[in-house]
Parts: sequence; C-alpha cells; structure tokens
Amino acid sequence: MKIQLSFSTEPVIDAKSEVELHKGIRLLTVVQFRTIETWSDPQIAIVDTGAPISLVPPKIKNIEPEIQI
Repeated sequence: MKIQLSFSTEPVIDAKSEVELHKGIRLLTVVQFRTIETWSDPQIAIVDTGAPISLVPPKIKNIEPEIQI
C-alpha cells in the first residue's frame, strides 16, 4: 500500500491580536471511504501524527469497514 503525502504551510494567527505567530506545517493526504454501495468522493485530510485516535466526520454515513490483517 502506498500513501501519498503532501505538506501545506499556513500562518498561525493569534485570535486576540491577529498577529502572525509562526508558520504551521500540515501533513496532508487524500482519503476515500467505502460506503455500502460505492466509494465516497476523494477528500483532502490532515494527518494528525500526535492523535491517539482519528475520527470520521458525521457527514460521512454508511461506512462499511474493510479490515485486512
């Protein structure tokens, strides 16, 4: 399996002062989810390397997990 990754650099701005604090780097990939009938449209997703779990947005419904061991 190959996962194509890309990087996005965006300014991180302080909410109160509206001053740019630093540049934030995001690791991105494209994901698709298998539904009961077909595959979802491709969506850009942020890869959170520090998260213990990942959550699927509630707007994606009828997900049929496909697990291979």
